[in-house]
Amino acid sequence: MAGLLLAGLLIKFTAGLNNYWHWTIQFAASRRAPPLAEMIGVYRDKTLLLWLALIAVGAFFLCYHAAATPH
Repeated sequence: MAGLLLAGLLIKFTAGLNNYWHWTIQFAASRRAPPLAEMIGVYRDKTLLLWLALIAVGAFFLCYHAAATPH
């Protein structure tokens, strides 16, 4: 935590936080990252809901079996 704080202070006093934010986050994201709609589009797939439901059912049975098994 102290190292993170020290790095933040070093950036603040050398380049400035606004300048750092602009060039490392905003500029880089605008040049390389796909549009937000494309990134979120992956999660709109209907099969994802099926996989999440199967994982939830499996986790339920795993926990149920672990609780029902005597130790």
